[in-house]
Amino acid sequence: MARTPAIALLVTIFSVVIIFHQPTSHQAALSFEKQTNYLFSDSPNSANLSSASSGVALFGEPAYVGDQVTASILVNNEGSSVGLAFLLLEDKKTGEIFSGSEVSVPPGSSREISAPFIPSNNGTNDVLWWVSSNDSNIDENLAGEFSIEINDLQRIDILVESTMWGADQELSLDVSIFLSNGPSREISIIIHKENPGPREELQFFSLEMDPGRRSLPLSLGSPNADSLFIEIIPNRWSISPHSGNYTLLQLDNRIVEEDMLSVHSTIFPSKPKEGDLAEINVTFQNEGSITVPPSNFRLILISDNTIISESTVSQIEPSDHVTIHLSIPSWPKDEIVALQQIWTIDEATALTTLLEVESQTSGQENSLPFDTLSAIYGIMAGITIILVSRLAWRAASTRTPSTDDSQIRAPREARARRNEEEKEEISCPFCDQRLKIPTNHVGGAKCPACTMQFNVGDSKIPDKDKDEEKLADASKAPIVSETPSVFSDDEFLQCPECDQTLRVPLEKRPIKSRCPVCKIEFLAETGGG
Repeated sequence: MARTPAIALLVTIFSVVIIFHQPTSHQAALSFEKQTNYLFSDSPNSANLSSASSGVALFGEPAYVGDQVTASILVNNEGSSVGLAFLLLEDKKTGEIFSGSEVSVPPGSSREISAPFIPSNNGTNDVLWWVSSNDSNIDENLAGEFSIEINDLQRIDILVESTMWGADQELSLDVSIFLSNGPSREISIIIHKENPGPREELQFFSLEMDPGRRSLPLSLGSPNADSLFIEIIPNRWSISPHSGNYTLLQLDNRIVEEDMLSVHSTIFPSKPKEGDLAEINVTFQNEGSITVPPSNFRLILISDNTIISESTVSQIEPSDHVTIHLSIPSWPKDEIVALQQIWTIDEATALTTLLEVESQTSGQENSLPFDTLSAIYGIMAGITIILVSRLAWRAASTRTPSTDDSQIRAPREARARRNEEEKEEISCPFCDQRLKIPTNHVGGAKCPACTMQFNVGDSKIPDKDKDEEKLADASKAPIVSETPSVFSDDEFLQCPECDQTLRVPLEKRPIKSRCPVCKIEFLAETGGG
């Protein structure tokens, strides 16, 4: 009780300071509350709360606008009683305050207290924080400010790529979903039937969406609706206002359009005769993306508007075709028969086409552009000539040679031996190559080894074994000619016309030679000229 005047004095001093300071923020108000709490810190049953960590920790980064971020701090109770504390956050730009749950901190213990907040602006967000308690003393370090970078909202779009009506009018959709860069997101897709009156839910499901494009096939059965409303709903996150997260799909494309259908008809025979049976094959092509239901087809004779044939057509799948067969028991008498082809679906005309067929008249029956009898005679004559010519050629080619004694051919072996005996061997004057030439040959000869050409005289060339010395003397004899002479002291000399280097053995000179390049003839001699 002795301290009561002192305490009252301190309260008065602080009150005066606060009045003149005029705090305008939660930080200032909190400072007064903390100082007020510490005025009673000597109470034996008080809780004294201080920071047990280096500051506020943030969870949930990187964060986008609309994402929840959690701030937390570790608080220590240095007092003697249990203290209750909670964390408060304030967005400095918007003034919005976020509060965490109250946490009990036992004496001598530390507890983590936290508060979630959702930033509403992209870029740098400045946030004030402080720890508050209704029964504890708060250390001044349990307050401060932090900044956090917030990314812009992610964008999500939905697009219906294609629709297809299958058998029994079952609707299938191919939907594409696009999510911009960022983390994966959980989304829900809801499909409503749009009819006069309130919407009726047709399908609802959730999925995890990664950034990028995702193709999603949907089977919707046979919805009885004029249109479908498809919407993407984000789960616990916000989307960009530029997103196209919904679409309205009109279902009037179940109607079979004329440009989706085609008909092709083929008639047999190609020119039917009046009164005869005619067969028509009709092919129906579905060139659209929806199934054509069972339908009817009829042929109408335009001249008198009578139905001459009709049939049913089975269901046709997209990009498929169906062929039917029609019979016309009695072909009309018109020269040009005009038929109207009418394709009806659900008792409504889907396609009308015109088919014009040329009929065969009596004068055209079995008519050909030439005389049939003359053609037959010509073919028979041609076949006869070919057979006779073939027999004559075969008889001539297989005739046996005559065996008359005066015309007996010499055996092949004897002819070969005789031909061999009629040749004699000589030496090439340029390279000493031994050559065989006919005995009665007079004129030029060419050596296959050195390709040089030389002349062979009128008389027989002496045999090597008997007249070799005479042939050598004859080759050394001087040759009188008007051809130019070329002299050299070795085996090589130059052509007088093209300067080609040639080889002529010294022991064979003087000798008449011929240049293999320019074909000029000259006399090869020994010496310097």
